[in-house]
Amino acid sequence: MTTDKIDFIEPSPGGEVPLPEVALRLHPQDHVAIARTNLQPGTILILENNESGARSRVQTRRVIPSGHQVALSERAPGQELR
Repeated sequence: MTTDKIDFIEPSPGGEVPLPEVALRLHPQDHVAIARTNLQPGTILILENNESGARSRVQTRRVIPSGHQVALSERAPGQELR
């Protein structure tokens, strides 16, 4: 058995990226999104406009593998997640 090529999921481009390009937020009020690609540490996710029309940003602290959840805001231990 030989393996000539193993395809891995491409990592996020890094820097600032709009959330919908790299993750899926199921509901606008959800505190998490599901990574569509491997998110690299330091990637800045640009979130949709909030109530005031401003865009907020979240920076990843570590690698988030594709299919895993990424928090979109600071949460205290035990605080509810949606």
